[in-house]
Amino acid sequence: MQAARTLYTTLHSALVAGTHSQEVLSGLKVAFGERIPDEPGLVIFPAASPEDLLESTAVLAPTIKPQDKRSYA
Repeated sequence: MQAARTLYTTLHSALVAGTHSQEVLSGLKVAFGERIPDEPGLVIFPAASPEDLLESTAVLAPTIKPQDKRSYA
């Protein structure tokens, strides 16, 4: 179980907290070793931050209120 937590922490640090291509690659190399190529051009950041993406998704998917049980009659 500890190995899974360590992998999660390493990947989260690299993929979510990483702000520069080299930082992302370094974190991935910690998890996967030399299988990860040292090519910063392969790392692409979205135009918006993850928080902005989540907010825009919430706007596109409004909350649906449950129907009143009496409406099924």
